[in-house]
Amino acid sequence: MLSLASLGLARLQDEPLRLEDEARAVDEALHDLSLDQYRVFIVNQDCVRHMKLKGADMAQHIRALEEGLEGLAGGFTTFQKEAAELLAGHRRNKQTLAHHMQLVELLEIPQLMDTCVRNSGADSAFAEDALALAGFTQGLLARHMRTTDGSSEPQVPAVIALIAEEVAKSLRSLRSRMLASLRGNASLASCLQVVSCLRRLELLQLSSSATATPHQRRRRRSSVADADGRARGRGHLSPYSYLVDVIETCRTHWFEIATQFRAIFGADGDAALASWLARRVGAFAALLRAALPLVEDAASVRSLLEQCMSFAASMGRLGADFRGLLVPAFEAAVWNGVTAQWRSATRAFQEGLARLAKASAHSSAAARSNAGAAPPLPLCVQKAPLGTPRAGSGAANGERWGGRDTAAAAAAECDGDALLPPPPLSLLNYPLLAHFFNDVVAGLNHLRECAPLSLEAGLREHLALCVDAVCEALAAHRRALRSAGGSGGSSGAGGGSSGSSDDAVGVAAHAMAAHVVPHLAACFCHIFAGGGGAAHDAA
Repeated sequence: MLSLASLGLARLQDEPLRLEDEARAVDEALHDLSLDQYRVFIVNQDCVRHMKLKGADMAQHIRALEEGLEGLAGGFTTFQKEAAELLAGHRRNKQTLAHHMQLVELLEIPQLMDTCVRNSGADSAFAEDALALAGFTQGLLARHMRTTDGSSEPQVPAVIALIAEEVAKSLRSLRSRMLASLRGNASLASCLQVVSCLRRLELLQLSSSATATPHQRRRRRSSVADADGRARGRGHLSPYSYLVDVIETCRTHWFEIATQFRAIFGADGDAALASWLARRVGAFAALLRAALPLVEDAASVRSLLEQCMSFAASMGRLGADFRGLLVPAFEAAVWNGVTAQWRSATRAFQEGLARLAKASAHSSAAARSNAGAAPPLPLCVQKAPLGTPRAGSGAANGERWGGRDTAAAAAAECDGDALLPPPPLSLLNYPLLAHFFNDVVAGLNHLRECAPLSLEAGLREHLALCVDAVCEALAAHRRALRSAGGSGGSSGAGGGSSGSSDDAVGVAAHAMAAHVVPHLAACFCHIFAGGGGAAHDAA
């Protein structure tokens, strides 16, 4: 630009012409050069064409090479993975070889655990070793537990999982053996040691040793008691002796179990101990309700009541005073025993009157034909004394007899500490009444041995019902005799016999009112001391 700027105007005007001349000269020089060197251009063209052909061939080879490199890359990747696996396996084998002894010891853990469990019954040290092995296995399991990326659950190596599974099986067997040892005749020291091991197992297996201990001790005592009951109580001992053995066994074993349990667990296991005692008391009460009706002797019932009450009161030191649960069982036993005898006495009297009425209805010929049969008991074997009520008396007609005042007086004069007078000998003249009197007094003797005050009103009413039933039977017998006497009088035969029988019923009714009822009222009053009013109502 500087050179052009330095040129003048004329020079600048001639510059395009000059440039055209130079371009024309260059073209001519180039044309001359091409004519002189045309072979070079031909060779150059051939070289370019050859290079294009070779370039195309090279491109094909490059594409084939690229295709081959893809397969080679895949094979190399596979080779790399296999090589990595082989390398990892080689390192693992080297590490396994380096820790061969430790691995052998780990693989022997299940076998050692099984050996310790099998020998734990002979020596408690084996149980301690088994628990130590279990703790080591738990630590090993926690140390090798890991979580993978694809799973949220922790993964454990197969060998460690297998070892842990075998150890868990051995721990369950160890726990079963320890609980079985509690069912045996174990001392307090042995129980303490076993429960200590169970507590350590609780940390490993989350078991409840506080609940299992009294349960297993109870099974031990129950098995002993049941075996004793099967061997002796049912086959060779009376129900009374069986119940005495059960009471003594329960007294000894319950206190032993409770003492051992409190020494082991202290106040922490009061709920479990209370639950166990409640179940045991319920089972004892059920056994008592089932076996007590089999005891027929009243003195034995009273002895059992005293022993049971003493046993129940002594259980109050453990917070299990169950005397209130015993009362219904003994009340039922006393009630059933006494009322059964009274009902039997009433039924026997009614049946005796029925046989007597049937015998009096037969003719003398029929009586001779049945001479070989046992005659019924007579109602009266003596004529009525002077002053005995006859046909018009209220006692003979089944009404409330005139002996009510006598019975009330006897009851009022009775004192709980005074001796009762002997039964009136005049009852020997009335065999049916004497049998009834003896049976009722037998029931009162049964009641005297064990007389719950809660049964006084019920027994008084029941005794009154039995006496009323006897009076009704006498009244019905008299009505039957009068009916038979009226029909016999119209035919002109049997009138004297009917009148004699009617007098016998009147005499028996008078004896019932004058002797039987007052003496029974006095006996009832004597049993329930201070019960004069009750005896008056019974009369």
